[in-house]
Amino acid sequence: MNIMSETVASIVAGERKVRRATVLGGRVTWLGETYRPFLNTAGIDYVHLDIERQVAVERLIEEIKLCGAADPGRVSDMIIDAARQSDADCVILGCTEFGCVDVNDFNFKVADSSHELALSVVKRAANFRCDVVQN
Repeated sequence: MNIMSETVASIVAGERKVRRATVLGGRVTWLGETYRPFLNTAGIDYVHLDIERQVAVERLIEEIKLCGAADPGRVSDMIIDAARQSDADCVILGCTEFGCVDVNDFNFKVADSSHELALSVVKRAANFRCDVVQN
């Protein structure tokens, strides 16, 4: 199970057709463009954030980690800005610190990767069958 493949599978299965997606995540996610191959395989263009926006994303992630809480308004503003500036019709929240927003509050697709992975785990667990061997 892979958080990126589960997130992209959820995007593809959704009601909205997504053509361009950008990712808000940490430095490794940004530098490695880790979502690009999954999105491209699904026929979705990956839009790489510019360095200025990425630095702002990383600062916000660190602030949330240090404070222990996120300001949903600031996170929402960052999501809207990322979509607008990259002409993306989907923003992937690629960091657990961004789980404070309701992804349904936007007029474009927002996918919370942590939420999508958790849903996949729950679905698989519900379908898991354990046969008990009796002696």
